[in-house]
Amino acid sequence: MKHRYFKWLLSFTLLFGVSSGIVNGEGTNSDQTQSAANITLDKTELMLKVGDPDISLTVTVTSANVNDDKTITWSSSNSSVATVNANGTVHAVASGKATITAKLTNGKTAKAIVTVPFPVMGVQLNQTELTLNIGTTAKLVPTVTPANATIKNVIWSSSNEAIATVSTEGVITPVSVGTAVITVTTAAGSKTATAVIHVVQPVTGITMNKTAVILKAGEPDITLIATIAPANATVKNVTWSTSNSKIATVNENGVVHAVASGKATITAKSANGKIAKTFVTVPFRVAGVQLNKTDLTIQMGSDVKLIPTIAPTKATIKNITWTSSNEAIAKVSDKGVITPVAPGTVTITVTTEDGAKTDSASIHIVQPVTGITLNKSTLSMKIGGPNVIVTATIAPTNATAKNVTWSTSNSKVATVDANGTVHAVASGKATITAKSTSGKSAKVIVTVTK
Repeated sequence: MKHRYFKWLLSFTLLFGVSSGIVNGEGTNSDQTQSAANITLDKTELMLKVGDPDISLTVTVTSANVNDDKTITWSSSNSSVATVNANGTVHAVASGKATITAKLTNGKTAKAIVTVPFPVMGVQLNQTELTLNIGTTAKLVPTVTPANATIKNVIWSSSNEAIATVSTEGVITPVSVGTAVITVTTAAGSKTATAVIHVVQPVTGITMNKTAVILKAGEPDITLIATIAPANATVKNVTWSTSNSKIATVNENGVVHAVASGKATITAKSANGKIAKTFVTVPFRVAGVQLNKTDLTIQMGSDVKLIPTIAPTKATIKNITWTSSNEAIAKVSDKGVITPVAPGTVTITVTTEDGAKTDSASIHIVQPVTGITLNKSTLSMKIGGPNVIVTATIAPTNATAKNVTWSTSNSKVATVDANGTVHAVASGKATITAKSTSGKSAKVIVTVTK
């Protein structure tokens, strides 16, 4: 009977202790034997605006001993910012920060940082009107007032995303010609500011109907045509000019006239600085062409460039074309770069545009070894045990030279012959290496034991 009375009295004491915390830490607890109870809060940080409903913090007290004192004392580090009552209910008083502490009689505490934000009074943009070309971007910079406002997050929006979009960072991207209003809104207080964006379409490029022409002196003039892009560009005016009026002239309509042998560049330029060029050649005739190499061996996977020399050096039209007698074996670029395709022999020919002069080179394509794999990566052998043959596989299978040389890092431990046969000599470790003529290699680690 006494035992049951004691348990009832203990339960009543614990219940009374948990609910009897003192607001702002003004109260103390009765002297208790030091306990091992721990305390935690369901929140460690919270934001509470002045005028918002109070927030209750939930306490969890853990203890392995039912007799531990679980009395909790609540306190605020700054009651002018936030207060807490005996039930752990937090009330916002004024802007600032305060730390709410729940404390057990054994000294264990749990804390929650309360932020009562400074309110936002307004927002301004660094620009209120802006003209943007399609293809460019601009960033608007908001300033939230006052400077000590706690929540400075903003939200961006466009009145017409078909005209201009705005990112979460305030970066405006024009989409099409027109006008849109960009609005920034504060997350706290919903204060706004706007900027009017005018999106215009400049000239983005000019193309010529001819990029290069050959025009002999005495031949009829030619007319160049400059096309503006895009078609809806605002200003489409073009001015014409020549780099050398002693070679070729051009009038305001793009009509080109040859004057003397040489080269000149005819340029069409838009009002916003976009240009297109046509290279005019009034030719000195080509007498011949010669390659720097006439017989060459190239490995698969490697490119080689042939260099042509046109005679005479003052020849004006030095344009050339390249051809391969068999593109299944090797291809050649317009720069004379040869790219192997398959093993074999092919003839690469260069031809001058002026006079159709030619020279050629015989190209032999070979396939080197690109890799070696071994049937073993590690090998355990015993002294006096049987030899082991390591097999090397060459890649690719159509490699021209498939020879492999074998070597050992330590012949006192293990040796290897020309066929990859490994012989154990003495206890230890050695690395057996298979190496191709092209330098590719593979290794197997051999461990020899008694």
